[in-house]
Amino acid sequence: MSTNTLRRTRGALLMAALIGALSHLTFAQSVAPTTMPHEHSEDSEEPKAGHLVNELFVGEKIYIQDKGEWNLVITPSFTQANDAKETELSAELKYGLTDQISLSLEVPGVVVNPDEGSQHVGLGDISLGISYDFIQSENFSLGVSSDFSLPTGDEDRDLGGGEFVWEPSIVSAFKVGQGEIYASVGGEIGDNHHDEITYSLAGAYPVGKFVGLLELSGASTNDDTELYLVPGLFWHPNEKMEFGFGVPIGLTDESDDYRLVAKLVFEF
Repeated sequence: MSTNTLRRTRGALLMAALIGALSHLTFAQSVAPTTMPHEHSEDSEEPKAGHLVNELFVGEKIYIQDKGEWNLVITPSFTQANDAKETELSAELKYGLTDQISLSLEVPGVVVNPDEGSQHVGLGDISLGISYDFIQSENFSLGVSSDFSLPTGDEDRDLGGGEFVWEPSIVSAFKVGQGEIYASVGGEIGDNHHDEITYSLAGAYPVGKFVGLLELSGASTNDDTELYLVPGLFWHPNEKMEFGFGVPIGLTDESDDYRLVAKLVFEF
């Protein structure tokens, strides 16, 4: 069996496992005696499933955000790739249009240092997003999200992908004891026909003001698979702030060697 075939098979198995997990979670919710969103009291102090951390370090995660709430997410990161080093600083603003619908805008600044050639600095690809959580309860949350990546970064200087990309996904969170499990499956559909299947599975567990996270996230095309194992830790100094640090480690030849990612989240 060829290397490409092995990679495609591995990606397909991972995706099938994630789809199975999502189906299992949905079935569990349908038979469990939990409170449905329309029955959930606004005065209830029980947090909704998915509240432990705001985001993952690589993959997609369901947003749990109240109506009128703003979140600012600052993400500095460093990437060691096979042929370059890349430093990025992005700012994402998220707004709760309703208790179930969130809007987002992300603007990245990128510095690329290729092994051969000169350094490039500039604006990356801006992203717009909308998410809808149609199930929200203490034990289970399920929703859909749709991001749109705009080709604002200069492709010739490796600052952007050079194409408009639509990124739809199904996102979920499931409470297990004191911890939570997050699963997602989606895709990246570009106007240059460079399409990918994306998937992630993560677990989070709180200890005091800290939350430990272990994430497995990837993306597969017909030829390549990128896959990352991400240990991480979040700290909540108060109810309005969240700081996290994770280390995505590449598991395939097409993946970056490693990344260093921080998440600074401010609610207002």
